[in-house]
Amino acid sequence: MDINYVRELGNSYMVVTGCDGGDGYEQRILNENRVSGLLPQHFSVIDGRAEYYFDISGLQSLERFFAMRQAGYGQFRSVMSSVAELPDKLSEYLISERHVLLTPQTVFVSQDCSEVWFCVCAGLDADFGKGLRDLAAFFMRKADHQDERCVSSVYGLFDLTADEITGRDIRKFLGEDEQKPEEDKILWLDEEDDTEEQIWDNGPRLQPAGPLPGRKEKILKIAGIAAPVTAVIVVGLFLFL
Repeated sequence: MDINYVRELGNSYMVVTGCDGGDGYEQRILNENRVSGLLPQHFSVIDGRAEYYFDISGLQSLERFFAMRQAGYGQFRSVMSSVAELPDKLSEYLISERHVLLTPQTVFVSQDCSEVWFCVCAGLDADFGKGLRDLAAFFMRKADHQDERCVSSVYGLFDLTADEITGRDIRKFLGEDEQKPEEDKILWLDEEDDTEEQIWDNGPRLQPAGPLPGRKEKILKIAGIAAPVTAVIVVGLFLFL
């Protein structure tokens, strides 16, 4: 695989060659969709050679961004949070994470490192886990050793990548794993005193649809429906029996 850089009409491009066209379906998806977090690309075949053009205008690779500076915790976390989200984003389009060029030369960031973009080549068959470990090793070299939180996090992630890990493992390591929502409640609401009595935990908590005029009732709120328990139900059951 070869990487070159060209500038055309004021835009900058990274050109990747040496990968075949890959699966036709995945390449069509990449050509026709703007996937969040992926660099815009143009794919072509010239003289039997596949070429991937990635628009990198206004961006810098990790290698260049940290060439003259050290990495702090915020920058490290920004990059790794984006890496953690990538497999889920790709799966929405049925694109394998093995097509990601996960290297310091091919991961790009904005001027303040708050946004991160990745390169995907449908013809590439790479080891995502190895790429992740290589990124962790890169940050070990670039970490600001005055930033204790950054250093401990970088070395901790590097140790974590010794085994096969998932995006969720990274999010959990960074403290970003999804929090389990509080259990919702099924409640009775008394029309007269507007007091609520908890019955059991399950189902969403809703506002009542409102009582029927001139009738004392209680409202059962369950699964998104406010169902008045009225005398009509009682009459219906009586006639049925």
